[in-house]
Amino acid sequence: PRFTRLQVDMREYWKFVVATPKESVRGRSLKGLLEDQLRVGYSDQRSTLYEMWLARALEHKRRSKTLQAGILVWNFVLLGLLVGLSQVGVFIGLWDFFVAFICHCVLIMVWEAFGRPEALMLFAFLSVFLVPYLFMPDMLLCDYLLALLILIQCLCVIKQAVLLVCRLYPATRPNMKWPEMPSKPDAEWRKKKNAANRTRRYDMLVEYFFINFMEYEIHLLCALVILILNLITQLLMVLLDWIGGLHSWFLLNRNLGLELGTCGKRRKYEPGHGQRSTRGASQQAGDGGGGGGGGGG
Repeated sequence: PRFTRLQVDMREYWKFVVATPKESVRGRSLKGLLEDQLRVGYSDQRSTLYEMWLARALEHKRRSKTLQAGILVWNFVLLGLLVGLSQVGVFIGLWDFFVAFICHCVLIMVWEAFGRPEALMLFAFLSVFLVPYLFMPDMLLCDYLLALLILIQCLCVIKQAVLLVCRLYPATRPNMKWPEMPSKPDAEWRKKKNAANRTRRYDMLVEYFFINFMEYEIHLLCALVILILNLITQLLMVLLDWIGGLHSWFLLNRNLGLELGTCGKRRKYEPGHGQRSTRGASQQAGDGGGGGGGGGG
């Protein structure tokens, strides 16, 4: 490991985490399903955390409505359990979280209007987690975390309920098979276009909930935590190698590791350094003996 390699890794991971597509679902062309247009491949250099988790959020369209209703009921039960475990101080802090959520939605609207700049998204991300704590600095950490969980679970229940209703409503009911529908004659083409527009409306709603209801922010928080842990671990390995090659010596061998006390200056590897092979010693002895015999003759 080297500092230059560490910088490259952190730069690439940072771009993957904070980068977002410049256009929303509304601005994409109707060439097929939205899931097929997102960059989610691990080998794709332009893939982003945003598009990978948005594709995951769109996968529920392939589930049955009964399963989606069951998930809604389960989330509602979890919300009831969280509320039942809460104290009075948690409900007092919920108002501050609600204000922070409104500020977050306003910042997301500004973020969309200005072409989705990365800095503004990070500011909107921090507003949800920091604003309530700034308003109530004396709030206990456990109450803070419980109020945050209740807010997230409330948003999850609202999202699941609205999406289930939209799947039942004809104007927003998605059709996953619309790209396979015939385009001729004109009557079939109008049916296909109608199905594509319905699916797009539903996808726009999914993306709205994905951004505004903190689903993307939670994944962003987890990715940033992984980034920090990865940075600390790699920085420790680089320092161990820079001090005396301990990391390389432990993983590889003492010939490929750095010498102790060289502070990162690797000595060129020489095969057989510090030891002689038996074959080489015998060959040198034979050459010396042959030369002596020739001289005696």
